[in-house]
Amino acid sequence: MDCLRCSSPMKKEVYRGILVDKCAHCGGIWLDKGEYDSIKKGVTRKKDEIITEAKKEILTEKKRLISVRGLCQRCQIGEMREKKILGIEVDSCSKCNGVFFDDNELKDLLSKDSNSDGNEGFMGFLKKVFKGKR
Repeated sequence: MDCLRCSSPMKKEVYRGILVDKCAHCGGIWLDKGEYDSIKKGVTRKKDEIITEAKKEILTEKKRLISVRGLCQRCQIGEMREKKILGIEVDSCSKCNGVFFDDNELKDLLSKDSNSDGNEGFMGFLKKVFKGKR
């Protein structure tokens, strides 16, 4: 998968016990649907689960011949849209609900989100934006 911001290849990395895609060049992070919630709640995955997930993602990504600008890096179907949550601008996919964070935005949002109520934080945002989507 290529980085939304700088188009460099993203690497699989474990962030707080969850497999994420991180750009070594600009520090951007991609979270698939549900991963933000897992990170916020402190849910961690077992090492063998992370390895299996990484292998599956790598095989799927190898089948993709090109990345199309403006479309989601993960699903290649949904459009990427800018959203502002708690004063932080992130990019989210209209189809798979994945989210791209520029360098330090994830850390900043987790910090701000821990000080907000559930309806105004990031999870509240996701519930409003993706209401009814599965």
